[in-house]
Order: sequence, then structure tokens, then C-alpha cells
Amino acid sequence: MITKELLQNPLFEDTVQTLLSIIDEAIIYPRGHYKRMAVLCAELAAKIGLPPPEVAGVNLAALLHDIAVVYIPADIIRKTTELTNDEMLVVRQHPVMSEKILSNLKPLQGVLPLVRHHHELYDGSGYPDGLAGEQIPYGSRIINIVESFVAMGSLRPYRSPKSMPLILEELEKNKGLRFDSDLVDEFIRLLNKKLNGPSQTNGAGQTKISKETPEPENDFKPEEIARDIFEQVKVGKIDLPVLPAIIQEIQTAIDRPNTTNDDLARIIEKDAIVAIRVMSTANSPMYMGQQRVRSIREAIPRIGFRETRNIVSVITSKNLFQTQSKEYMRWMEELWLHSLASAYGARILADYLKYPEPEKYFLMGLVHDIGKVLILKTLSENEDWSKGLTRSQVEKVLQIGHNSLGAIILRFWKFPKEFYEIATSHEGPKFFDTTSKSILMVHLASQMASSIGYGYQTENLDLAELDSAKRLKVEAEAILAFCDRIKTLVTDSTKSF
Repeated sequence: MITKELLQNPLFEDTVQTLLSIIDEAIIYPRGHYKRMAVLCAELAAKIGLPPPEVAGVNLAALLHDIAVVYIPADIIRKTTELTNDEMLVVRQHPVMSEKILSNLKPLQGVLPLVRHHHELYDGSGYPDGLAGEQIPYGSRIINIVESFVAMGSLRPYRSPKSMPLILEELEKNKGLRFDSDLVDEFIRLLNKKLNGPSQTNGAGQTKISKETPEPENDFKPEEIARDIFEQVKVGKIDLPVLPAIIQEIQTAIDRPNTTNDDLARIIEKDAIVAIRVMSTANSPMYMGQQRVRSIREAIPRIGFRETRNIVSVITSKNLFQTQSKEYMRWMEELWLHSLASAYGARILADYLKYPEPEKYFLMGLVHDIGKVLILKTLSENEDWSKGLTRSQVEKVLQIGHNSLGAIILRFWKFPKEFYEIATSHEGPKFFDTTSKSILMVHLASQMASSIGYGYQTENLDLAELDSAKRLKVEAEAILAFCDRIKTLVTDSTKSF
């Protein structure tokens, strides 16, 4: 039993803190992840009426349940693609290993079952023992729900964070399957109580959080910051990002009517890293033929002349989405995935609508939010802004400033007028009869990307009801299929890019 006296014992407290520091150093989650998760677990345990010693036990189990993750190879923990069967076997051993490690600490004997069974699922399909329903300790069921909730809202090497509505939709959808239905209901009520707002339902009848998590107040004004960044760019105090030279060289070559595959290959071969990744892409599931390509000259015909330009653009422009700040690097990674998903969405729409040069729309989707790159880099390099701004304030600065800055960058890069018009006008939500099809497609592509988890969007949208979808005459069934295709393409392409 976890007693008050035990928790106040300095030696025991030091032991727990030491274990936590080991976990924090070994895994990819932000420091303090388990402490925040444990608080939610303890609050849920108290809400359902567990006695204080059991609440304390749930708290401790939530803090330490992943201690064995330190023994999982880092390349598995940080892998950006689907795990192999052998790798999954390694991962599935960690609850048992965690139990074994913690069993050496006599005061923790009472929480060992909670640790062992935190990956058991309510329908019996979990691990390590396949327990189901009431067989699973209450504390384990609580940890499973809260850990899933926190994980879905966090950045992972293989995906961007999900929005709150999508997270709650997943919790609702898995009631009675992965999760205890009653506990899910109690957890959502707890969240709404913490956020000082009554629970609401979305159009599908699913519960959603009525307010965003309160953030600390400060004196920063996003409008002034956005204006300040814009003025500094205008007078040259902030340098614009430089378009990788190879992209311009390839575009110039493509524009010449007599350029051959060999000409294009010679340009790409100047950069060994780009050349290797282009060949890797040609051999990926998206383009794989009967035989593996072994040279750039073999890769270009398989990928396509203009599509090769887009692949090179993706590979080289990814380097623009970089910052020294770990916190802002997470923003950059989210933005990169959103841009990539938008690019695929725009290309898919162009194919569907039978527009000429669909590869052009891929590039439009890739660069439509380029102004956000400059803003995030600038914020990350200003100590006051990088440490003081809340997430909602950063989002506001991005929203206010990225359109005009994006247009400035694309002009600087000498892109056609059509591109920087997209940068300034893709937001919507309403358009006009004179709005170009390019702007409509990039808007719809961007919204599709956000709706499947690649972006900062925090609300569910009926994509078929968007003005851009109606003007393009794209039906709901087609949009749903496009979203599934985008997910597959982003997953496959990240293996190469």
C-alpha cells in the first residue's frame, strides 16, 4: 500500500526522481511528460472514487510504468515508419520488463500489476497477458486511457499531433474496445471540468472539449509581433530563406524544350545526397517497377521529368524547415508534414479535375505556407518570444503574418505570379467567381491535410461543405478517398525524404 508516510520519505522520493530522470533522458517525449500524465491519472482515479492510497498507487504507476523503455533500442523508439514484427515483439516486452525492474523496490510491490497491465485492452486484444474487461486493474485501465489521450496530442517521429476533436473522436470510437466505456465518459467530464466549460457534441454526436486549455497570461500582442517581423523583413534586418540552387537549376533546365533525361541527371548528380534520395524514391512503393533502378538516369524516366523536379524540391526544401530550438523544431516538423500533405492533396485534386501539368500543383501545395517558416525561425531566434509566447499566441502570429511574408519570399525566389497569389489568398473560407482554380485547390488540399492530422487545425470540418470544394465540384466521397490517399503517400514518402 502506498501510504502518506512513504510518499514523504526523502529516500523514496529521491529514488522515484532518479528513475524519472533516467526515463526522461532515454525517450523522445518532452521532459516532464510522465509527471503531467500522472497528474491526470491521479485526478481521474480520485474522480471515480478510489481511496487515497489507491490514487497514490495510480500516480506512481503512471510515473514509472515505462521505465523499461530505456532498454528498447533508440532506432526503434525514434523510427518514423511502421515497426516490423520483430521490432513490435521488442516493444511488447516493455510492460513485463518494467514490472521486473520495479519489483526490486519493495515499496512498489502494490503497483506492479498496474504497470504490467497498462497495455491490456478492454476487449482482450492487448498485451502482455490478453486480459479483458474487469480482469484489468482499474489503475491500468486509467493509465491506458490517459496515455492514449496524451500520446495522440503529442508529436511523434512518424506523425504530427492530432487535434482535440480527433482525439476525443478516437476515445469515443474505442469505448468498449480499447477502453473502459465508463472511464472514458468520466475522463471527458474531468477534462471539461478542468477547462471550465460544459461538454458539447460535434455534428456526429461525439463529445468535444468546449474550450482550449487555459494558458498563462503575458503582455505579448501577436498583432504587434507579426507587424514587427514584417517591418524587419522590409528593411532587410531579417534575411529571407534562400531557395536551394539545385531547384532553380532544374527548373531552368525543364523550361528549355530540348532538355533530356541525361541533362537533368547531370544536374542532380552534383549533389550526392539528393541523388541517393531520388533513387530511393524511384524504388519506393510509389514508383517501384519490376526492377530496382541503380542510377539517376534510370530513376528519372520512372518518376517522370517534371515529377523529378518536385521530388528534388521536397528533398532540398526540407532543409528550410530547421531551427536550433527544440521547441520550435516541433512546430517546424508539424509545418513540414502539413506542407507535404498539402502538396500531395493539390496534386491529387489536379489529377482528379484533369488539369494540365498536375506536378505544378504539387509544388504550389508544398510552398503555400512558406511564410510560416520565416516566422517560426524568427520567433525561435528571439529569446523573449521563444520563451514567452504561448501556443495560441504563436498560432495567432502565424495566422496574421504568413500570407504577406509568403508572397515576399516567393517573389524573391522568382516564382510565377500564380504562386505568390496562392500564398496571399489560400486561406478562405469564402472565395469569388474570379478566384483561380489553383487557389481553390490549394485551400482544399490544405484543409484535407489538417483534417487528417497534418496541421494546427483544432476543429472538425465538413470538407465537402467548404466553399473551395463546392466551387471545384468535388464530392464528399471523393474527398474521403483523397484523404486516405494523402495519408498513404505521406507515410510512404517519409521513408525516402
